[in-house]
Amino acid sequence: METSRLLSITQQRDAGVLAGDRAFNRNDAALGVLLDDQYVLVTEEKTWFEAQSYCRQHYTDLVSVRSPAENEEVRSRLQGNPAVQEAWIGLHRDSWKWSDGSGSSFRHWWESQPDNQNSTQACVHMQRGRWDDWRCATKFNFLCQSKGAYCRHAHLQVHGKHQTAREKLGAIYSFPCWSMPVPPFT
Repeated sequence: METSRLLSITQQRDAGVLAGDRAFNRNDAALGVLLDDQYVLVTEEKTWFEAQSYCRQHYTDLVSVRSPAENEEVRSRLQGNPAVQEAWIGLHRDSWKWSDGSGSSFRHWWESQPDNQNSTQACVHMQRGRWDDWRCATKFNFLCQSKGAYCRHAHLQVHGKHQTAREKLGAIYSFPCWSMPVPPFT
């Protein structure tokens, strides 16, 4: 399965991907483009809260799974290491929010889950692509989510003919960050 690769404005400029009236200078990197999320399996057992802290310190956060496609990607990362059977993900029982504070309607529970056995299970781990609520103090390996890039909102310099293109982009993209897929390079 071929997936699209997402590159920063600077990488796209250097690769000659962008054309038209979008002539670039070094200040274009200040636009910032959101890249693919990367999922990292950490093979060091920690409690859910220790895992959350570790992911926030070394990556972005515990992984958030918001669609069947993301669930499959995370499952494949987990299954890619035969020594790891299960791992923490970022979902927790606070109105079932993700570690990063966001919500999502997508769920992929095992049958009869979540059950909150003995009212002690508030964190979620993944096993073979399915989810199960579990005691947060249990130690599992865990999956972190690492943003490949960031969004920048300031320091955009506009000069001459660049201004027209940037004004057009500003009208089209009314949000501060966006993704721009490009074909993989050979």
